[in-house]
Amino acid sequence: MLLKRKTQRRRQRAVAAMASIGLAAALVGVGSGVAPAAGVCGEGPAVPVSHAPPTDPAENFWEFEGKISDVDEAARTMTVNGATLHIPDELLVKTQNLDQETGNITLTDLMNPALPTIEGAATGIAHGTATYTPAPNDPTQSCVTFEAESVYVEFAENVLVGSFMGVAPDEQSITVAGAKVELNSDPRWPARIVDGAGDEKTFADLKGHEGLLLEAEGYYSTERGALQATIIETEQILGAPAEGTDVVATTRAQWKPNELRVNGAVSPAGTGKTVSVYRGGVVGTTCDTSAAPLGTATVAADGSWTVRNRNVRAYPPEVCAQSSDGGVRAATVEQR
Repeated sequence: MLLKRKTQRRRQRAVAAMASIGLAAALVGVGSGVAPAAGVCGEGPAVPVSHAPPTDPAENFWEFEGKISDVDEAARTMTVNGATLHIPDELLVKTQNLDQETGNITLTDLMNPALPTIEGAATGIAHGTATYTPAPNDPTQSCVTFEAESVYVEFAENVLVGSFMGVAPDEQSITVAGAKVELNSDPRWPARIVDGAGDEKTFADLKGHEGLLLEAEGYYSTERGALQATIIETEQILGAPAEGTDVVATTRAQWKPNELRVNGAVSPAGTGKTVSVYRGGVVGTTCDTSAAPLGTATVAADGSWTVRNRNVRAYPPEVCAQSSDGGVRAATVEQR
């Protein structure tokens, strides 16, 4: 599931950081009650320390994750969990995805006074390198600055994963697992609906796919009584079905000597549906049904299906899945 993969990525990153994050925590005195000596490092976000810089550059790594309590736009600093980091002039902040390669918004736009403040409300996830310089007012100490290489900002990560139950008549909201979901209107967190192919969709595109598993992530508005989603995702591919047909998606197609396995889903789900898998691709608007199917599966209540045939001796480079309601989807077969 999308949420599970996202959580795993965050945990992997946190585990990788733990070997060196202890240094950063010690420097800022997190949980120690030790306040930095005033004036030793002059103005700015630097923290005074009395030890020498680490000889291993890898130990200069730091990562902070937590509530943003303060942002100084002029000094370009952000305080996360009590630790203050510096955002270089050229660094853009990320608000779309933790794993995006570059940022998408300036610090000035992020702190737009016409929009709700992020201080005390948003979560920051940042990492970078600790840089050491001699203390200008004390030759026995050094000044450490936590220079950010990546800064991601999000409101409280509220998530709904459940069945899509329908689009409101005005197409301004949907229902997921019985809860109301709207698209966030804050321009700092552009809202997106993305299907399994990475294509952006609209609420109108979701019509006819009731029963589909969706993940909606954003922040909850008690005023509106709805989750304000910044992203809504599904692992299924949402095509535009022809009139009177459904949508077929393939999530895996693999062949090893004598055995073919194809997995997928149909939307909307429905009892009594079947999916047949044929050699080759789509011909016109259907599969090539001149030969017998390689297998036929009954669609489960959640729309999923699996075709498995242990007597396919010749490798089929491509297969075509066709629903009993007319939906078709071609898939490249992975050879193992």
